[in-house]
Amino acid sequence: MAKTKVVFYSAPWCNGCSRMKPKFYDICKELGVSFEVVDVEEPEGVARSIKYGVRNVPTLVFMRGGKEIGRAKGNESYLAVAKYA
Repeated sequence: MAKTKVVFYSAPWCNGCSRMKPKFYDICKELGVSFEVVDVEEPEGVARSIKYGVRNVPTLVFMRGGKEIGRAKGNESYLAVAKYA
């Protein structure tokens, strides 16, 4: 099975993003899962965000085999890790 990739959309000005990122890695460690993580930060990632319909940060987009398998947004989006592990 292909490894799940997580595209992590965030922004340096977003307090929720900075609080959520360590929680994401902590829950991955707790569950013993690893993802290929791609960070897309605003404002540099605006074009990519528009292309993939990301309208809020933080947003996690879970992908496997080049296809989106799920999406979670907001400060609690790290909880979706268990669902897509």
